[in-house]
Amino acid sequence: KEKVLQVPDGLSDMFEVPVRFRMKGGLFIAVPEVIWNDVALLEDRINVVSAGCAAGTVKGKDFVPDADMALSIMLRSDAFPSADVDEDVALAFLHRDTVTLHDMDKGYVIIRYKGAALGFVKNLGNRCNNLHPQNRRIRMDVKKTI
Repeated sequence: KEKVLQVPDGLSDMFEVPVRFRMKGGLFIAVPEVIWNDVALLEDRINVVSAGCAAGTVKGKDFVPDADMALSIMLRSDAFPSADVDEDVALAFLHRDTVTLHDMDKGYVIIRYKGAALGFVKNLGNRCNNLHPQNRRIRMDVKKTI
């Protein structure tokens, strides 16, 4: 008997294509419906390192989107508000420095540079929590020296 997965409300609607979800630890993984059976078949026969898009986790009553979801071509462009930022803010975000977004609603926001999604921040109003993964951060000094 297969266990029924409790998917957060509205999560399926965030994707351009029909998806089904599976869990890996506490992480929701979105797999396109058209390849769902193929992924299951492969996982029975070989060690699949990654399949689908890491969508996020549930913490308390909130759904926290995963950084990979912001980068996915399956994510609908209107699923989250987005902020187009300049090069300095983009580098600060990728360095995991504190970023401030003025004139944006509170909640999860996708940071974009020249139209390309970089990842999520949680806008708290006066500051943002940077959700860029620690292991992907730029380690060198990103401050411009002239």
